[in-house]
Amino acid sequence: MLREKKRGNTTYKPLEVLGPEHEFSIVNEQLQALPIVDKLVKDFYGRIVNFVELPRFTFGKELQLHVMEIKANAPFKSPEIFEETMQSAVEIMLDFLKRKYQAYLLGTGMHPLLKLEGTSIWPHRHRKIYSELGRIFNLKQHGWLNIQSFHLNLPYSKEKAGVMLHNLLAGLCAYIPAISASSPIFEGAFGP
Repeated sequence: MLREKKRGNTTYKPLEVLGPEHEFSIVNEQLQALPIVDKLVKDFYGRIVNFVELPRFTFGKELQLHVMEIKANAPFKSPEIFEETMQSAVEIMLDFLKRKYQAYLLGTGMHPLLKLEGTSIWPHRHRKIYSELGRIFNLKQHGWLNIQSFHLNLPYSKEKAGVMLHNLLAGLCAYIPAISASSPIFEGAFGP
């Protein structure tokens, strides 16, 4: 059984390190979403928790029971180490999923065939929060239950540096969907 570790607070300069988080759908060979993230967590940790910390990466739950998040345990100073660590994490999880569940990882922006009735919200810890969010925002739609993403966390040491970094990246963000759209298909058909 794994033990939780306490992390220290370290301050980095803007763009000194990268902190990636990547979400994947767990699917079978027919690309059907498999709501088994809780089982996967229990396989590794012995009981259901939100996240499991392994030596180089952490994996765990998302809002959807079929979506798993993989993130680094510490930020990277090198894009090469970032790539190697995340690739290794994906290979470890994929190997386990294939052996135990005949399952795979699908890392697109959204699942191309998922019907909303084929998924569910994480039913364990934080379920009350998700239930309230569902009441307020109607989570039973593709923008909530059928979405995976990649986050790249960037540091800043002072508020002024954070605001400057945000403003610089905000201009770039408007162009990212145009160059990286990966979700033209949903519920098995081309979108509008």
